[in-house]
Amino acid sequence: PGWGHSPGTEEPWTAYEMCEALERALSSNMDQSVYFQMNLIDSHDTPRIHNHRKLFNEDTFAAVPYVLYMLPGMPNVYYGDENCQAGELGSVEAARYPMCWDESKWNMRVRSYYETMGRVRGKEWFAYSSFRAIPLSDDAFALMRFTEGHAVVALVSRASSDETYRLSLFGLPKGSAALLSESGSVRIDGDGLVVTLPAGKSGVIELSD
Repeated sequence: PGWGHSPGTEEPWTAYEMCEALERALSSNMDQSVYFQMNLIDSHDTPRIHNHRKLFNEDTFAAVPYVLYMLPGMPNVYYGDENCQAGELGSVEAARYPMCWDESKWNMRVRSYYETMGRVRGKEWFAYSSFRAIPLSDDAFALMRFTEGHAVVALVSRASSDETYRLSLFGLPKGSAALLSESGSVRIDGDGLVVTLPAGKSGVIELSD
């Protein structure tokens, strides 16, 4: 309700609904087009998510660039989102504050999420790799990009307590696993990837043979 520059609220989606929505959106395009989509979260015509002060939470927001950069296609970042650019809800103009070039006013923690995913996107194998979205619970899902010998997994969670997740490594590298994000732990256990994340945290893992 009230979508636009004064958005209302709706029922939270489950991870199952989110993964289904992503898969449907991708399958509705021709295969040739999927890797040339321009994906975005905010734009000059929509309110910036982080300007919604009642909802904004840095831990939850980490999932936004994680998902954006993991999707097939090209991530498009509205100027300043990577630094939590100032702005207000309520009008088109409020989403278009001038770019802040004063680095002392940037949110460097949020910026680090974008920098991490920028390095992921820079891997030569990544751009045309396969994609998979897998729900793990009502509050967590995994996005995977993979090709022979290489994979990146983004585990997106809004769980209210520390959680351990186990993902099948079927079709994925099993040689090593490295956590690229700021907190949590990861290990390979046989044919499974075991990831532990603190409450409300998401994580990014690189796998290789």
